[in-house]
Amino acid sequence: VEYLKSLGCKMPEEDKKPEPQTRDRKQEIIEFFSKEFGAVKEETIFDIVSVSPNHNIEIHIIPECIADDSVVLFTTGLSTKAIECPVPEGKNKYCELYIQLPPGWDYTDHTNAESYWPILWLKTLAHEFAETGNWLDDFLIYQTAEGVAPHLRFDSFLMISDKGFVDSTDNKVDLSRLVPLYPEERELENREGLPSLLIGLDKAGVSMTVDTKRKSIAEF
Repeated sequence: VEYLKSLGCKMPEEDKKPEPQTRDRKQEIIEFFSKEFGAVKEETIFDIVSVSPNHNIEIHIIPECIADDSVVLFTTGLSTKAIECPVPEGKNKYCELYIQLPPGWDYTDHTNAESYWPILWLKTLAHEFAETGNWLDDFLIYQTAEGVAPHLRFDSFLMISDKGFVDSTDNKVDLSRLVPLYPEERELENREGLPSLLIGLDKAGVSMTVDTKRKSIAEF
């Protein structure tokens, strides 16, 4: 054993494992979304992203929000590990993802690219961030390689940590909303910075609920 260690080999017990996510934190996330948007039923957990044998990410659904009947999809399990970013001493920062969709969105057909893409991107992004442990800021532009979906002109996401709470272990949990962007909107952010993009979205009245038929802010 000592010889193997001298060669830089790690013993099984020395492998770094994700911090176990307590049932309390998962339940607190579900309870927060339930209070913020509407009831979350256990059977609406329909998709699991396996990061490692002891680290799974689940996607939950709120079929009808109280305020406007919109559909909300959100993750739990991404916050199993703290993200690697500057935080106050003694505090860990945790994140989950969510997206808000129009009323009546069909999230049940996994073969329909026109409706399944929000679930696909929640899975893809959650898996990526869980593996890297990285998170850049409360605002992040994520550019996709081939566009958000074949039938849409969106090519990136604005990720906004617009909600969050402090859990029972006194840790901050940020909830990052996914908002799809057009290429020219992403390019505006590249040229002029995030404030210009946010001002443009606000002036154009762009809803944080996904609207696949909305106009680009370049048209205003």
